[in-house]
Amino acid sequence: MLAQSQMSLAEFFDSIKHKATLWERAPKVQETQAYERSLRSVFNKAFEDLTPAARELLNILAFCDPDSVPEDIMAKAIEDNRFKCIHSKNDLLDCYFELRSRQLIRRDTSSEDSYISIHRVVQWNVLLDLSVDHNKRSECFNQAFDIVRAMLPKVDPKVVPEPHIWPPYARHGRQILELRSHCLWPEPPIELPLSFAYILSEMGTYMWFSGKFSEGKEVLGTAEKILDDRNAKWNDELRTHIYAMLGIITSFGGVSDRQRSMELRKLAYQSRKQGLGRKAESDRTRDEDIMMWAMHSDMAFGFIQEEDFESTATFMGDCWEQYQKWDSDEMAIPFEYSKYYQLMAFCHMAGQQPVEAMRSITRCHELMQKAAGNDHSMAQLIKFCHANLLWHTKGKEARQQALRINRAVLEFRRRLLGEFSHFTLESYSTCGKLCLEAGEIEEARQYLSTCLQRRKRAAWNEEGVVRAQFRYANVLRTLAANSRAKGDEKSAEADAQEAEKIATKVTQVIQRYRKEYGKYLPQNEDEEQNLDQMVSVWSGRFTGGLKQSDLDLSILEGVGSHSNPAKRRRIE
Repeated sequence: MLAQSQMSLAEFFDSIKHKATLWERAPKVQETQAYERSLRSVFNKAFEDLTPAARELLNILAFCDPDSVPEDIMAKAIEDNRFKCIHSKNDLLDCYFELRSRQLIRRDTSSEDSYISIHRVVQWNVLLDLSVDHNKRSECFNQAFDIVRAMLPKVDPKVVPEPHIWPPYARHGRQILELRSHCLWPEPPIELPLSFAYILSEMGTYMWFSGKFSEGKEVLGTAEKILDDRNAKWNDELRTHIYAMLGIITSFGGVSDRQRSMELRKLAYQSRKQGLGRKAESDRTRDEDIMMWAMHSDMAFGFIQEEDFESTATFMGDCWEQYQKWDSDEMAIPFEYSKYYQLMAFCHMAGQQPVEAMRSITRCHELMQKAAGNDHSMAQLIKFCHANLLWHTKGKEARQQALRINRAVLEFRRRLLGEFSHFTLESYSTCGKLCLEAGEIEEARQYLSTCLQRRKRAAWNEEGVVRAQFRYANVLRTLAANSRAKGDEKSAEADAQEAEKIATKVTQVIQRYRKEYGKYLPQNEDEEQNLDQMVSVWSGRFTGGLKQSDLDLSILEGVGSHSNPAKRRRIE
């Protein structure tokens, strides 16, 4: 717009300010004499004389995703008698017509699924209008929540993949996130029901599976606040679940969240021990037993972030013995056994046992396929881990296969999770690194430039971003060297300068992290080694404890025989 106007920035800004006051400066005419000249009055005029049914629908839409509300939500609400004034599809269509005629909503029927959208300015003014009457606002929120909640199936408290459960969350979960946002504004926030905390905790599980960790932390934080406001006991089962999910989600955030992640895992461990753990083992159901032991395996998932493979193996050895008591048929409880094999695969690799590592990760993949199916993000995470371990086995063919697997995982993640998920961005970054190693320089550049463009619209953690920038700088250096070898000094100089500019910023970030989180990082200043330890182990590490030596440097006793190392890490 600025370029088209051919104005200076100051002139353009003055023009915008002038246009903003046109309404106040315009002469009054008969149609506008009766009401105040303000944007609020425009919306009051649009809202007045709406039928009760149309206003009810508008109030509900104000708490939902303004860009897209699937019409099947409204159809289900009619079926369940959740409206006060809308009792049939014809009533609903009449409301659509009335609201559209006043340009308050838009209806999209161009695809198989129909959607309703509402402009954000309209949405904000409806919420502002409702804020005048706190009771009315709370009533509308609760009605909208009940309508959306009816679309979401109940989640298994054991927190297992449940592939049939998550498609409705993918389709309708956005409405829950919007409900959360719009109940907090305007002030004062709405007093939220305990049932909303339950749904938020289940959304936290979905956020984990979908790689939306920042949003996951926010919704779980709101759920925890609801419990705090109600003075819920610290060993309340819902609170335990929230701690556990926050511990998992923060572990993907990198070294800046590592201490907090372990603190949350310990809280969940102790909370469940004081809750379900008070019941005699003979009185607990199998599901309750699984929930108890999930806290044990969760601690092992925390230890492995620090590459404490010994403690990881110890805790998972305990879990193995318990799983065997439940059922020696691994396919009977596939998710629990898959966790064992996933962690032990990394322990074997750290113990210089690559063959055992590959056997374990292969078995993990088989079990995860049974538990989740192929089209679940956890199944793709195991494939990503498989490729990372395969890379460590060395050999040209193994690394070519690792690249093929990573490319396939990237395509699955793009389709399943979209372009801006943490998981998708990590796949772009990893494909870029492996392409550079394979000599596919242009492909490496494309993967990493796409990664760094996408991250601008995503809440990706700084650790992941800076590692991708480090890799991109390496690609640019290689391109510069190739251009120089061809006599193209201009291209070589441009790429080299950009590489050094990026590398300088990367070094500054690494040095800051070494000061703040030095206990988790290597003693040396090798940048790749530091960056690998800065990210989650599930983002793929190519240095550190997983690195293979030509010598037998096994550090684990009994790994693979299910016996426990003597040293045990205590949980305070």
